[in-house]
Parts: sequence; structure tokens; C-alpha cells
Amino acid sequence: MALKAEIQGAVKSAMKSADALTLSTLRLLLSAVHNEEIRIRKELTTEEIQKIIVTLCKQRNEASELFRK
Repeated sequence: MALKAEIQGAVKSAMKSADALTLSTLRLLLSAVHNEEIRIRKELTTEEIQKIIVTLCKQRNEASELFRK
């Protein structure tokens, strides 16, 4: 749960600093975490959140590679 709280804190600081790219990225991450919590009907552990982060990174890297081709 600590990682989720840290991400939420980073969202708040991105809002205050008007960093649109960081804010968008963190909101996407929180959305994915929230969707997974709904799917499995419990709060995620730090390890589960880290797995989501890895999955999202892989998806974005694959998308950028396909875009470059």
C-alpha cells in the first residue's frame, strides 16, 4: 500500500508543478492499479503494483517500436 500512496503523492506534486506529462503518466498508472484492484476485489501489494508497472512499461515500449517501423 505504501507504493500506491507514494504514487498518489507524486500525482499531487505533479499537479502543483503543472507537469502535464508526469501527471498523465501517473494517472495512467493509478488507473491501471485501480482497475486491477477491482478485477481481483482486494487491495494490491507493493509487488503486485510493481508487476503492473513492468507490464505497462513493456506495452509502451512495444507500441513505440511498432510506431517507429
